[in-house]
Amino acid sequence: YMSRGRRQILGVEYNGLLYFHVNRNGAGELWKTDGTTANTEIVRDDIHDIDEMVVFDNQLFFVAENATVGRELWVSDGTSAGTLVKHDLFPNDTQSSGFNVISSHPKDLTVHNNELYFTAIRYVNNESTGRELWNSDGDAANLIKDIKAGNGEDGLNVPDFTIYNNELYFTASDNANSDFEIWKTDGTEAGTVKVVGISDTGESIELLNATTYGGNLFYIDSQQLWVTDGTPQGTEALTGTTEEIIQVSTFAPLVYQSKLWFSGTDLDNGNELTSLSDANVSD
Repeated sequence: YMSRGRRQILGVEYNGLLYFHVNRNGAGELWKTDGTTANTEIVRDDIHDIDEMVVFDNQLFFVAENATVGRELWVSDGTSAGTLVKHDLFPNDTQSSGFNVISSHPKDLTVHNNELYFTAIRYVNNESTGRELWNSDGDAANLIKDIKAGNGEDGLNVPDFTIYNNELYFTASDNANSDFEIWKTDGTEAGTVKVVGISDTGESIELLNATTYGGNLFYIDSQQLWVTDGTPQGTEALTGTTEEIIQVSTFAPLVYQSKLWFSGTDLDNGNELTSLSDANVSD
């Protein structure tokens, strides 16, 4: 299996074929298949620990590593010759500068509005940016914003990218306590802004399993169901010790028959299938 964000995936369909990763005797390999034994074949055999596979710009993007470049963002057109490093953001020739990290370790690949968003580390001016927000148009990669400035400081950890109101929402930290807050981006530095902070919620925020319903974004944080409209005033916990539902499971909420369904716990019935409804939502 491969990881993509918090998810585990078997592979990705690209140009009518299923692409997947095989690890044989400690050697990583990229394979493809049309579902038959005869047409299941290796694409390239010297890349390891393939993850984050996604189709973008009519190419297969993924994260992998080899002895030459370290762990970077790769691309494939389905041939061995066409499987190569796309963006080498942390070249190995920076090892002499004393960094323990020798590659950019990109992850969290997400496609939105014809851009590929991801997080990565970069060596710039004899310093590491830490893990920050990047995008690619398929040709060039761009550091959108260094949210937590400083050598080796990570602005993003587990961003939980989610699309809401045609913008990309995520969690990031720009504070000394490494508390995470809700941000959004339109792909520009000026348009990458914090929208809900720890002063609004009283705690570091986790944007887990976010789901859009009734024009709002619902998400799980610390086993509680929260809702936000992208403003501090429109962000609140819907469950908790003072509510009928005291906590929820971390499974992703599901929209079905005009209701939002989730696994909730109350004091009388324990953990049960639970729903909430919005009168403005119809089938």
